[in-house]
Amino acid sequence: MTLTSSYAWNVRFDLGGVTFEGPGMETKREAESIKNIVEADANADVDVEVFKQ
Repeated sequence: MTLTSSYAWNVRFDLGGVTFEGPGMETKREAESIKNIVEADANADVDVEVFKQ
């Protein structure tokens, strides 16, 4: 499932086979910040990807 957004950058999280996408961010820096927060706080194995929509 892909969310359509007017923002250029997004973050995708894969946690135990379930994938979530953020609502979108204006800059790559914002998306990278979310990625860093999730990776630093994750107690489980989580894959985080920043991508341009």
